[in-house]
Amino acid sequence: MAVRRLPRLIASLACITLAGCGRVASLTQPPLDAIHRGLALDAVNRLSEALNRGACSAIYYDASKVFRELETETGWKADCARMRAGLGSLHSFSLRAAFSTGPATVLVDGTALFAKGPCHLGITWVLEDGHARLFSFYVQGPAGPMAFPPPWPHLERRHADPPPPAPAPPAETA
Repeated sequence: MAVRRLPRLIASLACITLAGCGRVASLTQPPLDAIHRGLALDAVNRLSEALNRGACSAIYYDASKVFRELETETGWKADCARMRAGLGSLHSFSLRAAFSTGPATVLVDGTALFAKGPCHLGITWVLEDGHARLFSFYVQGPAGPMAFPPPWPHLERRHADPPPPAPAPPAETA
């Protein structure tokens, strides 16, 4: 059971580390070469077009295997619809930085102009067979922070806070 959770934990930590803080400029990774940078920026354009068309399923099926393992299709469709409703269409993306974060991963960081205002956008892509596949992305904007897939999916369950009171012990009879 713990072994099955290990990929989730690793991916969750990577999501937070790579795209969560908006401090990309302080990373020490070298900039991307022109080919990898082009693949990542082309992927941002494809993501933008798919979001604007409402093609949430297409985004899901084109995403990396890790993204699909951490986010169910039903959950992604709901998250995608909520994000689109909260932010509106994506008009433009202005690149601030792009880094290689591993042998086959790229972090793209910048400002996205949505219909309802500008947002910080960090997207991590996995490069596979000459194609960039969505690994994770983070949006910080007017609706607050949103991370996809959620950094800790198992913690997304809602719990009663405070928990319901414990039942009263049975009354003693004399």
